[in-house]
Amino acid sequence: MALDPAFIQKFEGHFQAVKSVVISSNGHYMASGSDDTTIRIWDPVDGKCLRVLEGHGYAVNSVAFSPFSDKVASVSNDETVKIWDVKTGNCLQTLQLSCEGYSVAFSSLEGHNGPIYCVAFFTDDPESGLASGSDDKTIRIWDVAENTCHYILKGHSKRVYSLAFPPNDETVVSCSMDQTIKIWDSDSTGSVGCLSTLTGHKDWVLSVAVVPNPEKVYVASASRDKTVKIWDLEDAENPRCIHTFSGHHDWVTTIYPSADGQVVVSGSDDNTIIAWRIIVDEDEGGDDA
Repeated sequence: MALDPAFIQKFEGHFQAVKSVVISSNGHYMASGSDDTTIRIWDPVDGKCLRVLEGHGYAVNSVAFSPFSDKVASVSNDETVKIWDVKTGNCLQTLQLSCEGYSVAFSSLEGHNGPIYCVAFFTDDPESGLASGSDDKTIRIWDVAENTCHYILKGHSKRVYSLAFPPNDETVVSCSMDQTIKIWDSDSTGSVGCLSTLTGHKDWVLSVAVVPNPEKVYVASASRDKTVKIWDLEDAENPRCIHTFSGHHDWVTTIYPSADGQVVVSGSDDNTIIAWRIIVDEDEGGDDA
């Protein structure tokens, strides 16, 4: 079985680098944050920009939808987090930070010894648990309800940029400035450590995302080497790259899958977002990393 991504369309409108892109859980909206200080809400099907959210004073580094897809949160170098109404575009709340913000989710915990660049929930339920990755080279696994850190995963040699969870919730996928992707055992009842390290990107890996699929676990990664890679994680200890594709002309900074696993969208410093169709071919295999 091989995964064959195919170009669908390009989303154009931002006039500076795209730093974050997400699709709502109901599939009705896509949101993107940019160095141009704006958030754009898109129709992911026809590619139209539905509205532009303006209010941040500096680059928007991360955006996240609420579990019910009715709100979007954004965090910026202007040291604020803003909560927006998706349908109207109105800013509902502004939260002041003590420093520039790099990642946002609907929760808050403390403990890292450096800036936090990524956060990810185990599931859509905010009480299910949380992981965070930092400039301190570590990943922390949190109990959100108890506000406690279960354990710390160490192994990356540089900043951790992005995190994702396969559907079984027993592993964590991380990527780093050290050009690698790591698969971690996060099951507190078993061993805690790195199961495997994925190499193949030729520059910093800036984003990872799990592609929903009922048969296998696939991961998409985006890199400063201007490529996106698709990895087969059926065997977490022996993952393999099954497709590499290009299309952006600058760093690929963010990757996000649709809820049905049919599409991934990538955002880039070339100011664009590209949607790619994922086609599962039962008859093909191989590694073109």
